[in-house]
Amino acid sequence: MEHSIFTTEAAKILGVGVSTLRKYAALLEAKGYEFDRGHHNNGRIFKEDDLVLLSSMLKKMEEGMSVEAAAESMVGQGRKASPLLSQSNDLQEFIAQIKELEVQQASLTEMNRHLVKQVEILTEKIEEREREQQLFRLIEESRKKKKRKGIAFLGPLNSLAGKR
Repeated sequence: MEHSIFTTEAAKILGVGVSTLRKYAALLEAKGYEFDRGHHNNGRIFKEDDLVLLSSMLKKMEEGMSVEAAAESMVGQGRKASPLLSQSNDLQEFIAQIKELEVQQASLTEMNRHLVKQVEILTEKIEEREREQQLFRLIEESRKKKKRKGIAFLGPLNSLAGKR
């Protein structure tokens, strides 16, 4: 039977801090690697294969590889998460994206309503201004006609008074 250890002991064996080991293990899990878990506290249980994998990852980082790249290169060599778990995570991400899109759509719909109201208000103002301009033109034309009629009306009076 394979020997299993918890995080504190594994960190000592690898020569890293406990929080550092947890960070690296979480990164590997995010990339699809699967660690066994304890029944009581759900803590990671490290087996010999896990320690070999983490040790190789640390060596790659010492050689200048980034943590992300080292983790990525290690995941292909280790135990993969079950396809059902991967599909479940993909489905959860997809559902989260759909919810985010629904929120964005609601926001865009509200903005569209607001813009439609603004267009209606501006259209009413334009129509009102056109009516005012038409009314102003009619008043001007009427004033000019009255002025011409007044001059025509005064014409015979001016000729009687001897003015020409």
